[in-house]
Amino acid sequence: MTERQKYLFDLQGYVVVEDVVSDVACELGIEKITSNMQPMEKTPDGYEANGTWHAVASLFNFGRPFIDLIDHPKLIDVLSEIIGPMLRLESAYSFVRYKGCPPFEM
Repeated sequence: MTERQKYLFDLQGYVVVEDVVSDVACELGIEKITSNMQPMEKTPDGYEANGTWHAVASLFNFGRPFIDLIDHPKLIDVLSEIIGPMLRLESAYSFVRYKGCPPFEM
C-alpha cells in the first residue's frame, strides 16, 4: 500500500484500488450478476425487501472475471498490508439494490 492509501484507510475505513478490473471484465461481471440474481424477501437485517433487493451467491462458480479477483496482485498487496500474510476467502456474494430500497443497517 502507498502511504496515501494507508492514510485514507485510517481516515475512511476503506481503500479504493484503481485499475483492477477492465471495462470489459466489469461489463461481463455485471452481466453474470444480473442474469443470476434472485429476489430477496427481506434485507440482510430484516426489512421487507419489496422487490428492491436481489442476491447472487457463489460468484466464483460463474468463472471469470470473478476468479481473476481472488489473487489479483494489486488486491493481495493491499489485503496483506491490512490483514496480514495469511489470507482466506470463504465465500463471495453480491447484493443488488435498487432506488427506493429499504436501508441496510449494520
